[in-house]
Amino acid sequence: MKTHSKKIDIIQTASKLFNQYGYKAVGIDRIIQESKIAKMTLYHHFKSKDEIVLDVLGEFIRILSEEVLTPISESDLTAPKKLKKFIENYHEWFVSPDFYGCPFHKAMAEFPDKNHPVQMKIKEHHQLLMSFFTKTTNSKKLASKILLVVEGSVIQAKITSGTAASNEAWTIISCLLKT
Repeated sequence: MKTHSKKIDIIQTASKLFNQYGYKAVGIDRIIQESKIAKMTLYHHFKSKDEIVLDVLGEFIRILSEEVLTPISESDLTAPKKLKKFIENYHEWFVSPDFYGCPFHKAMAEFPDKNHPVQMKIKEHHQLLMSFFTKTTNSKKLASKILLVVEGSVIQAKITSGTAASNEAWTIISCLLKT
């Protein structure tokens, strides 16, 4: 059990560092130092830094799915209220002290090779959101528009410190729901 928690600790530490400073700017030695572990411990759990990046992105996907999307999807809320609840969750993320922008946007910029495994995690994240919005609205076309607004709101929240981005996103999504 202890080794499992070490791996989780490494992922959480790496996630925080990658989020703040970027994937390429943070090296293995920094992750080891901040995690307060031996180099052998890190390499016991991960073969490479890329593997750590993949697990960090996978953990973001897991949290989004299990803690945000699934509870909203399984609720008895109407479609507009589900979307509003989603935006409220994003608002909480935007105003949290741990918000440094979208880890997938950063990964896209830092791992531009379309064949890199990180790109597959980026696509997985995109598909997860598309699936949620499509299921919620019963329209792939509307889901695509909502996702565009949501992704833009994440960027806007990073630029403006998050306070207005979620409100603006909800205003636009409300208009889209009326069309």
